Amino acid sequence: MTKSKKKIFLFGGSGMLGSMLLCYLSRTGQYEVHVFVRRDDFNVPYQEDLHIHQLDNLIDPDGKELKKYFFDIKPSYAINCVGLIKQKVSSDLEYIRVNALLPHYL
Repeated sequence: MTKSKKKIFLFGGSGMLGSMLLCYLSRTGQYEVHVFVRRDDFNVPYQEDLHIHQLDNLIDPDGKELKKYFFDIKPSYAINCVGLIKQKVSSDLEYIRVNALLPHYL
């Protein structure tokens, strides 16, 4: 009997903390990892159970797209490693959207 892998949503997989966690989770072979990133050029070596989703598409005012991912995929865990540095964002609205609103959607 094959044991099914637990599904994990990892938000912020391209950042310092998220990339280290992604490396660890993908090496264990125990999880199906769905990594959510903001950058559209995010690329990692092929991993069988790694699914990449672009985060900007998920932050909408009513959270419908994000809810759809949760209902469709049904993760066992959701880990938030998202964080913007204020000096590196183009607007205060983006900073608030990602650092303050996204955790509430999760």
